[in-house]
Amino acid sequence: MPLYYQPVRFTPGVNWLCLREISGFEEQEIEGTSASAAMRLVERVLVDAPPVAPLTAELPRQLSLPDRDRLLAGIYSQVFGNKIESALECANCHSPYDMDFALDAFLQHLDSNEAMQQVEWQEDGSFLLNQDVKLRVPTGEDELAIWGLDNEAARKELIKRCVVEGEWAEDESAIEQAIQTAAPMLATEMKAQCPECGHEMGVQFDMQSYLLNALKIEKRRLWVEIHLLASTYKWSHDKILQLPRSERQRYAKIIESTI
Repeated sequence: MPLYYQPVRFTPGVNWLCLREISGFEEQEIEGTSASAAMRLVERVLVDAPPVAPLTAELPRQLSLPDRDRLLAGIYSQVFGNKIESALECANCHSPYDMDFALDAFLQHLDSNEAMQQVEWQEDGSFLLNQDVKLRVPTGEDELAIWGLDNEAARKELIKRCVVEGEWAEDESAIEQAIQTAAPMLATEMKAQCPECGHEMGVQFDMQSYLLNALKIEKRRLWVEIHLLASTYKWSHDKILQLPRSERQRYAKIIESTI
């Protein structure tokens, strides 16, 4: 099964991770876009392979959120390619139009931020906001800890958990901004302009939601491919689901071309 390596930047003690191509087993599990769904997907496709350090059961929860976003971006690129596409409707004239951008260019833009390059990371994965406050990047464990809280309570608790040393309550917005600058997540508002009337509006992009939604939509095709391979080759359901996605799709296209 194809393997590929992804760098890890913001999780202490981890430099690289190895992932395999997703299979039907992962695709059929996708039901929503929650943090637990993202962690489960990453957990399933991580593999032990040199020179990556041995995996632990806790690693998917211990990964920083920016690192998990980048792993999800790697999965997206491997499955769907480099282009991100969205179908929009103008809020002013209601004309439909498309917006697209290159995922690798978006990542390069985020990671080339000058302020980000100036952050001095400590060995424990923390960094200084100022002389009095030391921060760390949120992880999947933090997400699970604030699960079920309302938005404001969750925000305050997440900030509190990310302050390693110092007083956190005085300037919450500064702490949020410092974390986003030091280790940006792949979630932002982008500007889109209607080609018909020129109206500009903000469009939210979130790597986690975008990937999981795309996989959820693709499940309709998965069932067709399972039917084609089972009918033609008499393979079992599990054998078909075990195939790497690209291999399964190649078989399905060959069958369709002969029908």
